[in-house]
Amino acid sequence: MLASRTTVAHGATDPGLHRDRNEDAFLVDAERGLFAVADGLGGMPHGEVASQLAVARLREASDLDLRDLDELFNQINRTVRREGLKLSGGNGIGTTLTAAIVRDGVATIGHVGDCAAFVVSPGEARQVTHDQTIAEQMRSTGEAPVPEYLNHILTQCLGQSGTVAVEMLTLPFSEGSRLLLCSDGVTKVIEAAEILETMAGAQQPSALVGWLIDTANERGGPDNSTAVALFA
Repeated sequence: MLASRTTVAHGATDPGLHRDRNEDAFLVDAERGLFAVADGLGGMPHGEVASQLAVARLREASDLDLRDLDELFNQINRTVRREGLKLSGGNGIGTTLTAAIVRDGVATIGHVGDCAAFVVSPGEARQVTHDQTIAEQMRSTGEAPVPEYLNHILTQCLGQSGTVAVEMLTLPFSEGSRLLLCSDGVTKVIEAAEILETMAGAQQPSALVGWLIDTANERGGPDNSTAVALFA
């Protein structure tokens, strides 16, 4: 059994108000229970290629690949790395990726970078991923104050040399559960508490996604904004 027949999902992306290109990509494959958001690195060339490559490789993954999401992320890392070296004259390209496999009442999440996953379910409402940024690394060790610009400097991405340390989570996803994946174009301007409150009250995934993107743009639209929502 894949995602439940009663599960409803929706995804959308918007370039925002200050970017010439949309370097985000997303995947909604409810039939296979496969969902993702990727954000190409704007500080490197061909960010849109990197994010689309990551999502395309995920979309093409076999069920065997999906059984080891950690290894699949590292395969995607190598794919983005190879293509980046060809495209950029040796400088490389990069992307973040947060993906979820939802099957048989369980959500398995893999995460690299600073997109985010939020879960609202009976008795729980929280961001379940951690931003892989220098700022978050400093906060985890108690360092303060943290300069604002460090919130946007990643400690790892897909497309780098070597292996990536994928943050892996396995969570129950039964009736009444809600999952949101979004790029940092959303979380830059909407606080986690507001996101979680809106998730809990939204009637449909499409309404939640629309509200997130519209609100991000109403608050300046500083970046591409992308969201994928899944309600069981």
